[in-house]
Amino acid sequence: MKQSFAWKSFDLVKRSDDYVIYRGDSPLLTTGGHEVAHPNGRLLKHLLTDLLLASPDDPVVSLQLLEIQRDILEQGDDPVERKMNGIIASDPFMVVKTGGGGPKKSGAKPLGEEELSLSFWVFSELLANVNAFFEERIKQDDLTEEAETPFADVIRKAYAGCTAEQKSAVLYLFGEHDPGLVLPLFLVMNRISPAEYAKGMIALTGGHPKDHSFASIQNESAAIRDYIHAAESAPNPSEELEKMIRRGESNQLEFKSTLRWDLRQGKTAQYIERAVLKTISAFLNSDGGSLVIGVRDDGSVEGIESDRLQTDDRWLLHFWMLIRTCFGRDVTPYIQTRLEQLDGKTVCLIECSKSLHPVFLRQPNFDEEFYIRIGPASNAMTVSEALNYIRDHFTEA
Repeated sequence: MKQSFAWKSFDLVKRSDDYVIYRGDSPLLTTGGHEVAHPNGRLLKHLLTDLLLASPDDPVVSLQLLEIQRDILEQGDDPVERKMNGIIASDPFMVVKTGGGGPKKSGAKPLGEEELSLSFWVFSELLANVNAFFEERIKQDDLTEEAETPFADVIRKAYAGCTAEQKSAVLYLFGEHDPGLVLPLFLVMNRISPAEYAKGMIALTGGHPKDHSFASIQNESAAIRDYIHAAESAPNPSEELEKMIRRGESNQLEFKSTLRWDLRQGKTAQYIERAVLKTISAFLNSDGGSLVIGVRDDGSVEGIESDRLQTDDRWLLHFWMLIRTCFGRDVTPYIQTRLEQLDGKTVCLIECSKSLHPVFLRQPNFDEEFYIRIGPASNAMTVSEALNYIRDHFTEA
């Protein structure tokens, strides 16, 4: 399957439910006559860039992958699913797992001593990866090693759980390289790198992959990984924060309802600010962590609006003024803030990384203190405890 274009006049058009690439005045069509369209705009932009950069006679791997999806998978035909039992039974890793010996597919040329050493060294590394994956999935999928075909069941379930883009890649590799199922499956699932895939192909063919060099295999597999990455939806920051909050407080995650407002007394209070500063200093002096302000202990959203600072900008200005006043400017590289909307209210995610030097809390009207994180709490240390801790934990102390 090879596409080349004598001229290029491509454009990306957004429709109500998807995106489509136009060539001139008409949608670009696949070999099977279907539009080059996809609901993921990021994927179509990636494909369009590949088309624009490709030389006239170069195959565009991303376009071929989309063609497989549109012309084969979306038409209700999946050759791998249809021939799954035979494909798994003949897979090189399945052969080894069932006692059939080491690598070398039929038709491979005899190996020299160096090639033989390389082939089995590469294959043994891949086999260790396969065994680890097998053990993980046995537990995750609630299978037992006493099942009649446990390894086959694991591979079958792994393929069934792939996205359409991942399955398209497996079909492409299956047709181009004839590597069996496990090796391309591991590539599309990000279990191995493009270089490891290429080395695996060399090992499986005894150093003589059909019509392909190591570099061409690696380049193709890298293009496939780029395509699959482009197909993945960019993470929604708000959704990620919601997931974090649902997991609850821990040694590296804490919630505070407000930055400065005492909700019970209905006024600002320094001890509310101190509770926030304690947590931040403890994270900085330990292994880092995240503080979410605007979220109650039970995970419900209060919102930083309760601090009554009128605007988000004023809230952030007040926060950073506290940081500079109580810790000094040296800590600012270790603290990142991000405002997010949850349940119609604003919360602030404060991410702290481990500081390279000890951080003391020097808040006006309070004693100077040194905090570390112990479990889910921030604890003050005595002078002697702090000296010992600083000596053991800070390279710049």
